[in-house]
Amino acid sequence: MTKKDHNQDHIHFVGIGGSGMSALAEIAQDAGCFVSGSDQTASDVTNHLAARGITFYEGHSESNLSTTTKLIFSSAIKDENIELTLARARGIPTMHRSDYLAEIMATRKAITVAGTHGKTTTTALMAHVFSSLGLDPGFAIGGRLVGSMKAGVLGSGAFFIAEADESDGTLSKYKPFVSVLTNVEDDHLDHFGGIAKIESLFKQYLESTANDGCVVVNWDHDGSRRIAHAVQKDRLAYGFTLGADIRCLSFETKSGKTVFDAVIERDRVKTEIPLWGRYNIHNALCCLGVCRALGLDVNQAAASLASFPGVARRQQVLCKRDDLVVIDDYAHNPGKIAAFINGLKSGWPGYEINIVFQNHRFSRLQFQYDQIVSAFHDADRVFICPVYSAGENDPGIFTVEKLAADIAIRSKTSAVPFQNPKHLLSTVSKDTSRPKLIATVGAGNVWRIGVDLLSHV
Repeated sequence: MTKKDHNQDHIHFVGIGGSGMSALAEIAQDAGCFVSGSDQTASDVTNHLAARGITFYEGHSESNLSTTTKLIFSSAIKDENIELTLARARGIPTMHRSDYLAEIMATRKAITVAGTHGKTTTTALMAHVFSSLGLDPGFAIGGRLVGSMKAGVLGSGAFFIAEADESDGTLSKYKPFVSVLTNVEDDHLDHFGGIAKIESLFKQYLESTANDGCVVVNWDHDGSRRIAHAVQKDRLAYGFTLGADIRCLSFETKSGKTVFDAVIERDRVKTEIPLWGRYNIHNALCCLGVCRALGLDVNQAAASLASFPGVARRQQVLCKRDDLVVIDDYAHNPGKIAAFINGLKSGWPGYEINIVFQNHRFSRLQFQYDQIVSAFHDADRVFICPVYSAGENDPGIFTVEKLAADIAIRSKTSAVPFQNPKHLLSTVSKDTSRPKLIATVGAGNVWRIGVDLLSHV
């Protein structure tokens, strides 16, 4: 897709508030389409889209499709959805969001970022660096850049950078010029059933890379390294491990910033990122690896990393004082949670680490309970909120009391159950002898607690 006259096109997004959908809606608007969308409830995302001039309908209704010429839906939308059913009955073309993204990327050199975690920040870093290099890239991110709050941009340059979601298996639809694999772990087991199917999908994804393109892969992770070995494509590896083409030699983290030295094949660079944790060094190394794969100036790319604005809900610092730091993060599977908390411990030495945790989906607890309750070792205290159901039925077995008790045992830390966020605010904000870091963690609406907390401190 390129920017041209789309004044006659009316694209309607069912579930427009979803992270992948809102980015596509912004891109469609950039292309000149009239854009509308619906979702069950309004949110900060839909408010942002409305402020851009995109028509938002709260709730799904036949009347929302009055002039629609194409309808886009995601895997979260059921076949019986009234708007999807009506569009099909009227002969209005319908497309899954993954097919629409593939269509957008078809005329560009696509760079897709896949993996169990790290996708959003890595994609955002690349979008920032490519923009800083004057390449005017298109991009679709599963989060919003702090400042502009953009998640999707059409761009006019040769490259399109996209977060490639594996949760519903649609990853295989993309034909990237450069394919990234950040890591491979158990997740979305309600869809895949086991790690073997996840690995098979990622292998298929890497094999879809253009013959004259390149695979960029995390060399520190057993799963991604093993899959990359099985694929016959040109490859660049990144990480801390000897043998990686893009390798971190040393790093230092303080007050939420990391300075690191890296070797990029035979080039040596030193850079700063306004992020912390080894996993974010991986994300930055990956970005530099993609730049090398495309023949871009890696020294300029490295220098531009320091001005990265960040992504909303990814290590987002809401308050920063000598005695108190408040941070919000989207981490919701065991690997992300553990990595995030470990990063807090290394990035904010001397602070008491308080985690306000809201589990995302009952199905994730059913499939990954042991891993989740074992993910909080590096926290000093964990405050447990009720599960965010994301529309799933409550089986009645995952109470906050049970989660707190099992986290205390398995993670060997203090864990406190809470039903009422107002009570939690008064408890978590009490003074202690050490400077305090409070982090809200989860993919639901736990971020609201962090925002409310700011009025109490």
